[in-house]
Amino acid sequence: MSKTGCINRHFIPVNYLQDWVALRITKEKVDFDFSNIEFKEKELIETNQNYKQPIPYILLLNKNKQLAIYQRNSSEKHLNKLWSIGLGVNIEPWTWLLAKVSFQL
Repeated sequence: MSKTGCINRHFIPVNYLQDWVALRITKEKVDFDFSNIEFKEKELIETNQNYKQPIPYILLLNKNKQLAIYQRNSSEKHLNKLWSIGLGVNIEPWTWLLAKVSFQL
């Protein structure tokens, strides 16, 4: 089983708890808002309503300011065949460490 980053809902600001939230945030805000991140077995938290999985996500534009989109081919049933307008991944322990080091460079 793989571990993924999650945060107990108790520590999440109320405005982050909507069905879909997209925020542009600074390094300082990431440090504060995600200071309570934990790594738990993904299969165990997928259905646990006490936890949210933050997904870092980027949008890609070409030089003509056209947005890149693609149809997902996912092993996760609820995502398969849906359209995406960017790239996002679950936070894994190694990516979290890499992000924290990158912010300090």
